[in-house]
Amino acid sequence: MAPKELNFITGNKNKLAEVQAILSETPVKLQSQAVDLVEIQGTIEEISTDKARRAAEAVCCVALVSFGLAFVLHVTTVYGILMLIYGT
Repeated sequence: MAPKELNFITGNKNKLAEVQAILSETPVKLQSQAVDLVEIQGTIEEISTDKARRAAEAVCCVALVSFGLAFVLHVTTVYGILMLIYGT
């Protein structure tokens, strides 16, 4: 069972609308939050993974972030894993 709500960390209304459109046929609802995150230097994979980890820590447990064309979902706790499996 998918979570009913997912934290999408963005202050960009266009990105939010794009991801909402992608997920519109699913039961997942995005909860948008603007979180000021430090952005490290590195490869796209390193930057997006670090950004997702920091975001999940900031909002507790599960976060979806975007970096360029990459979308990364990060889970920080066992509770977050249970949220993904059983829903919120």
